[in-house]
Amino acid sequence: MASWYDRSHKIYPFLYSEIAGYTISAFLFLNRISPNSQYVQRARLAADWLIRCAQDDRGGFRTRLYLSRRHFDKKYDFQKGRAYTFDTSIAAYGLLLMHRLTKESKYLEAVKRALSFINNHARKKNGHYYPYLDAGQTRCDEDLSKWSDQSGGFHSKLAFLFTNYHTLTADDTFKELTLALIEPIVNSQKENGRFVTTRHFTKIIKITITLEAMFMLKH
Repeated sequence: MASWYDRSHKIYPFLYSEIAGYTISAFLFLNRISPNSQYVQRARLAADWLIRCAQDDRGGFRTRLYLSRRHFDKKYDFQKGRAYTFDTSIAAYGLLLMHRLTKESKYLEAVKRALSFINNHARKKNGHYYPYLDAGQTRCDEDLSKWSDQSGGFHSKLAFLFTNYHTLTADDTFKELTLALIEPIVNSQKENGRFVTTRHFTKIIKITITLEAMFMLKH
């Protein structure tokens, strides 16, 4: 599935694994409330593409297959870019729903590989998850300059995959992983209800306040 249509240049910038995952979920939801074989066919095409083209050897899903050099960013490129934990979970969730409908083992096997990537490579000791794994690297990493490149509340969506896999397999490991994932996210919620998405700015504010205090003391 293409990310969007660039009307000014009349191009689709890139094919996008995360969007393909959401598309599978959406089509299968539509099929559930209004059965239509075309919905299932479209979901199958997206699911098969994810397995055939986007999943890497470690089970993660590569991010973007560029159709235009104008929008190219090597960090997200299929060939040498990152596999994101969040994108992998959304793609795998779609594949899990596809397996529940079709009972075809290839979709479940792809989900198992994705879960291996998420929990064997990206999981932190405190239950949080690293956001990405760069191509050619063996350890996941994060970058505090961008919200989606650091651990955060948005990773709570991994619970969609974990809880549905637990329902399917009765593997209590994924019940425990869900609780371990959600607890630190809930604890990070502020009193006014918000979740901080970019820790870098919090650090900048603290440093600025400290410098201002030092300046006041000095003068």
